[in-house]
Amino acid sequence: MTKISEPITLEKLLPLIQKLPQTERGKLRKLLETDADLWREKWENISAHFHEAFADAPEDEVIRDFDEGLAEVRRERSGNLKE
Repeated sequence: MTKISEPITLEKLLPLIQKLPQTERGKLRKLLETDADLWREKWENISAHFHEAFADAPEDEVIRDFDEGLAEVRRERSGNLKE
């Protein structure tokens, strides 16, 4: 994996993108737009499942389950960071 020593900002990216040939810029634009549509579609699908799964669950139960899941993710994350 490539490590980047400093943040990549829009100000740094724009001059590089402007140097691309028109066809390459068109490909990049299409890729970014497709990616956004794909992510939006995936999010809507996930949201629909979430709504179905928790529609009839008591709020305190959902909050407890969420807190347990979040704690598990954080434990796994801290374990991966130590390795």
